[in-house]
Amino acid sequence: MLADVGSATIKEFGILNTVAEEALGPDAEDPDVLADFELLVSVTSPSERFVGIAYPGTFMLDPDGVVQSRFFEDFYRERNTASNVMLKLDAGGSSVEGTQISTNHLEILTYPSYAVIAPGERFSLALEIVPQPTMHLYAPGAELQNYRVITLRIDPQPFVRILPMEYPESEIYYFEPLDERVPVYQRPFTLLQEVVPEVDSDAQAAFGEKDELTLTGSLDYQACDDQVCYNPVSLPLSWTVALRPITSRQRREANRCFCPFREDDHLRRCRRDQPAAARSPFADYVGFIVPPDWCHKMNVRPLLLRLLPLFALMFLPASGFGQVSDATAVGEPVAVSGGTYWSISVAELQAMRASDGDTRLVNVHVPFQGDIAGTDISIPFNEIADHLNQLPTDKDAPVALYCRSGPMSVRAATTLVGLGYTKVYSLAGGFNAWAAAGLPMVNP
Repeated sequence: MLADVGSATIKEFGILNTVAEEALGPDAEDPDVLADFELLVSVTSPSERFVGIAYPGTFMLDPDGVVQSRFFEDFYRERNTASNVMLKLDAGGSSVEGTQISTNHLEILTYPSYAVIAPGERFSLALEIVPQPTMHLYAPGAELQNYRVITLRIDPQPFVRILPMEYPESEIYYFEPLDERVPVYQRPFTLLQEVVPEVDSDAQAAFGEKDELTLTGSLDYQACDDQVCYNPVSLPLSWTVALRPITSRQRREANRCFCPFREDDHLRRCRRDQPAAARSPFADYVGFIVPPDWCHKMNVRPLLLRLLPLFALMFLPASGFGQVSDATAVGEPVAVSGGTYWSISVAELQAMRASDGDTRLVNVHVPFQGDIAGTDISIPFNEIADHLNQLPTDKDAPVALYCRSGPMSVRAATTLVGLGYTKVYSLAGGFNAWAAAGLPMVNP
């Protein structure tokens, strides 16, 4: 975590957690403000001691202290494991023995990123996939041409949250008989499915009775070569990790967003030698202070962390080359207080922007981590009611909102519907889903 007097470094990085102060202001009793506080600050009561903290996240530095990448959390009580971050950066990270699977179409090595996890620790299920010679599998974006995208499906279970799939970069395959260019995987690639055992009291009680966690699911795909599309395959998979009890460190995290670590000998060794006057009142709870002059060196590497929401699929004969039925509606209606907003996919957002050109596209994510190309304006999700002058004056005009993965745009959409806006859209999966489809982003 970052900490310094007056939050100067935090402000330089653009990650000041404004929710902490908002919860002490005139809207302190607003249920939405309190919900934001519990989501991004603490499950305890709002207090001055939280003002000035950063949004929860992790920065990865190189040996020279230059920020190479960063990972922000949607919920302050959860943290990435080190092995999970290393896998995301394609730098290894797992020492767990994998399971080898071979089919007529591909070879798979699958394993969890870590063998032992605790509630609140994010880990990944990794699938290293090697298509057989001449074979290709369809990548996100192919569904726009009615092809079946390779998909990992995890069976739901209580207190385990499955995050959208992370897809790597694909390549374009030219299918000459139909004069089509389609995104596919022909070379070895890796899928990462992030999993979070929840950390609330009910989850802790449930996990306390278990020694291990088993996840089951299937890898669904259709492989094709230059002449034939083979029948769809649903390959059953399972993974087991050991469960350990929640630690005292995590219990502190569950009640204070700014104190993931007490100072101990290890942290004394890794902290920068800062004079006492340069430390914040909660400096005992942080690793070290990052100087503000590192800000301009930041190189935020976009990660493909979210699965592109797909249209409904239907199985067709192999001669159909894996085609699927067309979508029949724009978005899924979500009823909220005051009316309805629509949850839309990446493909639906593309179609809206291409067809009318009138949809106002608004980035509501905080802290700022980049824009979808063509974004009209950025407004923090919890301040959108204060910036209606930046939205269309006609409340029947279409407004499309997005954040990183969805929760913040949902909150902003609910606010706008309550204010009388009738055509509000929230991008499911956020800009991570957009990037996963290989679509352009404009980064900070």
